[in-house]
Amino acid sequence: LIYVLLVFIGGVAISIEGYSLVDSMFEAASAIGNVGLTMNITSHLAPTWIKLILMIYMLLGRLEILPYLLLIYRFIKK
Repeated sequence: LIYVLLVFIGGVAISIEGYSLVDSMFEAASAIGNVGLTMNITSHLAPTWIKLILMIYMLLGRLEILPYLLLIYRFIKK
């Protein structure tokens, strides 16, 4: 459920730049799954903030989301 939510949030965020929602969600799903497929949104002409979102998604997909959530929980709990 968290992955679906992240793909939707990332897709909506990327589509703000004018890309179609389907292509944007495809990019987000590809980034979080570390697949490498692209719809050419991630070219050198893409805005930096889109690249940052996709880089964060790649990290979340690589190490899974749970370790990051536990890390955030430990910092908030203190």
